[in-house]
Amino acid sequence: MAADKESEIPKIIEKLTTTGKKTLDDNLMKKLKCICKASDQNVNYCYYALMTQLKKEHSEVRYSVLLIINELFCRSSVFRKLLVVDLEEFLELVVETNPDNPLPLPQPRAKEMKIKGLELMQMWSNKFGEKYTRLQLALKFLQNCKKVDFNDMEARNVAQRERQRQEQERLERLLNERINKIQSEMIEISDEISNILMQMENCFRLLVPHPTEDLFSSDDFESCDNLKSMEESDSEPDISVQEDDPSTSNSLRQHGIYDMKNSITIEVKDRSGVAVKANEDTLPVIDNLHDLHKQMSSRYYPLVTNWLKTLTKGSNCTDTLKKAIDLKNLMESALQKYRELNIKPESSKCDDDEEDDDFVEVKDKDGYEIEPVKAPPVRNISEPSCSRELSSIEKAYMWKLKHSEDEVNDPTSAASTLSKRMAHSKMEITMSCFF
Repeated sequence: MAADKESEIPKIIEKLTTTGKKTLDDNLMKKLKCICKASDQNVNYCYYALMTQLKKEHSEVRYSVLLIINELFCRSSVFRKLLVVDLEEFLELVVETNPDNPLPLPQPRAKEMKIKGLELMQMWSNKFGEKYTRLQLALKFLQNCKKVDFNDMEARNVAQRERQRQEQERLERLLNERINKIQSEMIEISDEISNILMQMENCFRLLVPHPTEDLFSSDDFESCDNLKSMEESDSEPDISVQEDDPSTSNSLRQHGIYDMKNSITIEVKDRSGVAVKANEDTLPVIDNLHDLHKQMSSRYYPLVTNWLKTLTKGSNCTDTLKKAIDLKNLMESALQKYRELNIKPESSKCDDDEEDDDFVEVKDKDGYEIEPVKAPPVRNISEPSCSRELSSIEKAYMWKLKHSEDEVNDPTSAASTLSKRMAHSKMEITMSCFF
């Protein structure tokens, strides 16, 4: 059993000295003290484990070991005797009495450890110096050889504590002023936030009505009550009478209910997948919702968040803190609903619609009748024996509408010119075939 406790000592010391904190863990320290109280052998084992850890090249580890040594030095005479014997080595590792063996890094914690070690030496000497002469000798060595002015150090410590107290009071005063300012701001701005939240909720209901709204009317539920009372009064109700009764069946049939004995299951889908499209009807509501969301997200939500950061540091502002938390939860809920709407911009019109807008429909006038365009007659154009594509003039003539004989005989008309050119083209084709 004793061996098990001895094996726990280095593990506890390892945990206590590797946290990097300036204070010791209370639970682990109590456990170590209980082990040391069990026997002097455990005290000896704990002392040598601490001295081994004190030699580590890390000032944070040494500082934590120094705190443990002070706890055990003030409570155990066995521990005091062991440390007094190794006092010179202790001062070298903690107070830097040997210039050739400087304290390890980090430098800020090394400086704190040195000051803390000198304070403990003075306290131990004043408290246990009569029984342990080596403590008094070590104190004189520090005063005479190392030129340590314990009186000045004590005075500096008192002045330092006073400065710390004043700084703490100043910070608390500033914190109280900020809390009072927040309380006054909350009274003024809470109404504005509530108004915006109410407007956003109205916009949500206009864009996506709640599934339970306007589903059944009060008359429907009255009809259901009438049916229930009729069933209770008669074990075998006349279904035909109920169906013919307009007060019971007509209003229910409007909702697709024909028999109250049949159960109806209404599935309400998740609103997170809702996508609201902007159109002529919803665009004013969406624009208003955008403005409200911008005010909420850019001004009020960051303001309430900063309030909470300050209020959590205070001690006498529990009610104000609760109000701020409630406001933040309501705002986060509204912002989440806005994101879930997944508002999509208004789709652009089709190109065909835009092109159709360019054409203006002209109404028919009286006295003017539109004659249908007749298809041109099919002309039999004899192709030459050699392979050759039709010329552009021929193609144009083939797809030309029918010309009158007057136009062909008129030398000034386009039809006459085309006819002459086409005859000339045919002659060239015939001659080319012969040659």
